[in-house]
Amino acid sequence: MQDALWHYDLLLFRGRPLAPKDEVDFLTMFPHDEEAVAAGRHCNGIMANRVPGFPLLAVRGKSTVPVQWHQDKVDLPCPPELDAMYMLRVPPRGGETLFASASAAVEALAPERLAFLESLDCEHRSDSLFTADEGGHRIDPAGVWRTDDMESAVRRANDSPVDTKFGPPSIVHPLIIRDPRTGRRSMLYFPAFFYRFVGYSREESRAIAEELLLGATRPENVFTMRWQPHDFLVWNNRMLLHSNTDHSMFDYPDREMHLVFLDCKVPVVPARAAGA
Repeated sequence: MQDALWHYDLLLFRGRPLAPKDEVDFLTMFPHDEEAVAAGRHCNGIMANRVPGFPLLAVRGKSTVPVQWHQDKVDLPCPPELDAMYMLRVPPRGGETLFASASAAVEALAPERLAFLESLDCEHRSDSLFTADEGGHRIDPAGVWRTDDMESAVRRANDSPVDTKFGPPSIVHPLIIRDPRTGRRSMLYFPAFFYRFVGYSREESRAIAEELLLGATRPENVFTMRWQPHDFLVWNNRMLLHSNTDHSMFDYPDREMHLVFLDCKVPVVPARAAGA
């Protein structure tokens, strides 16, 4: 099963009634940070609602976050390799989840462009979410760029540091990474956290990021997950981008699921470090 995930990046089990213990037992077969899981020190700890007796499983409902293409918890030193969703209740309309292969997009780049992107490091500022203006952080309609005044938010965070609780306030990761198991390249990106490429202005960074992300998420490259009750979906967070759909598209908020970001201790490997 591990080999299948590393090869295909996404595993779907349709309509499988699972007890919480079944979910946890399956997910913890995969490599993970055993100490963090045993201590209940989960990287998605900001999600307060948990399945009683199974704190690895966060309980989520109708999403109200901006639509955005991302990988989860890129603000951590070791972002999770594995994410999972188990759907309990599905609305009659809306609530789909979208996926696009970050790995395929990177591997398809021309050699010269790939070499340039491999040279870039991303500055992620999760603290800027706490210092955004009164309207909160906003994402463009394409779901790839943060459009509120992030520079002001970062200045406020620098002047008055905030406690982000579940990760460092800022971190630098390479844009292009390499999977240590398969050797495949991918990217790490989350528009709500991404501030700029090191050595570039925010506007310069936008042009570079949009070119890569808009190509990766073209409609022909997107898989739309249309949920059914008891669907269990597991994916490689470092290889796939994913996005919610707009909450206004829901018929009603009758949506409930279990969400897991499996705590990880596998370091991020820059693609350039492998001699690519």
